[in-house]
Amino acid sequence: MNYHILVIEDDLEIQELIKQFIKQISPNMNLRTDRYLLEKAFKNIIHNAITYSPHGETILIVVTELPKENQIQIQLSSLKTRKYNNYLSHFIESRNRNTGRSELGLYIVKQIFESLSITYLMINTQNGVHFLVTIPKGRS
Repeated sequence: MNYHILVIEDDLEIQELIKQFIKQISPNMNLRTDRYLLEKAFKNIIHNAITYSPHGETILIVVTELPKENQIQIQLSSLKTRKYNNYLSHFIESRNRNTGRSELGLYIVKQIFESLSITYLMINTQNGVHFLVTIPKGRS
């Protein structure tokens, strides 16, 4: 079992944050999925994590290589229930009725994960929000 840990501080620009994260999903990691769509999904997740986190928040990303799958965990420690419910609702609706803003980012993530048969789970914990994605490994 291998672990890759990336801690994101919000003083970096989003493109640099995404570049660091994508490096953690190493090219030699044996994934059985469309890497382009996977990268697009995680760009949206990271963007939304930054958007819904207060200034100075640390976003922890852990990539765990297991024998048959890879798990990617994203943890936001200060995002509490009220914000979490708003964050989660974007998986259900693509347009926010209160603001009129299009919230296609997480809707696209949901569509990508479902089309690639990737398992995902987002739960509210005592410490914040925990997002877990499980990606099957390809054949060696």
